[in-house]
Amino acid sequence: MIRKKTNGARHRQPSSIQVRKACTLTDIFFNPQGRLVPADFLWAGYVLILIGAGFQILGLVSFDLAQKINWLSYALIYPWTVIWIKRLHEGGKPGIMFLSYVLLYFILSTLGFLLVDRVFGHGQFMTLIQATMEQTVPETEIETRLMAWAKSIMLPMAISSILVSLVVLHIGNITIGQDPNDNRWGPAPPNPDVFD
Repeated sequence: MIRKKTNGARHRQPSSIQVRKACTLTDIFFNPQGRLVPADFLWAGYVLILIGAGFQILGLVSFDLAQKINWLSYALIYPWTVIWIKRLHEGGKPGIMFLSYVLLYFILSTLGFLLVDRVFGHGQFMTLIQATMEQTVPETEIETRLMAWAKSIMLPMAISSILVSLVVLHIGNITIGQDPNDNRWGPAPPNPDVFD
């Protein structure tokens, strides 16, 4: 049913974040219960990509500092998992299906890594691994060469990682769909055709 405002003006549909009064950023990123509409899923994904890019940019500014705090980037795994589960719930699908998107991410990331190593690292990664295993080169020289290699591919890897994240985010958003009805994970989002 379409209702109009008394003055006849129509307005945009608020996002699910604006509609749910108890919804907070903590709820979006840390509570896997409920649903997340496509626009909010993209917004949350962009925020997480920006945070991850910040860790990668830190490596460009100070390689040594990045090595010391890089483990903090693993804290993003849980919020990523939560937004994927909630987006799948919005599509009427079980949250465990996010593992298929994780697999897609790893496949594309591996291909991106191999491409970056081939183009910017001159294929040295496998050579360094082989030299380490065969112990044909002194360990200190391998460390020096490995650090030089890592610094040479840092910016291209950061760009590759951001692009892969964006591609998987949008593929997921397109392929999941949206359940317009209430489902076992929560009520349907507000109907854009119903106006106050």
